[in-house]
Amino acid sequence: MPCHFFTTLLLSSSAQNAQTVKGSVTSKGQPVNGATVNVKGGTTSTLTDSSGNFSITTSLESILEISHVSFLKKKFH
Repeated sequence: MPCHFFTTLLLSSSAQNAQTVKGSVTSKGQPVNGATVNVKGGTTSTLTDSSGNFSITTSLESILEISHVSFLKKKFH
């Protein structure tokens, strides 16, 4: 049965038109380890750690896609 993600995002500017996005991915209040956080249409991606946390640098206009083999894919803009 597919489950849904919840993510918390924190933004901080690091360069012109780029930002560092930090967040956590959880399901039913539990961290999701090994979820892929990908910039849609790009080559930048990262994985969540054992606490569900991630950090990725991207442009302000980017859409993040979060996926995991056990969950439905989500997009965040």
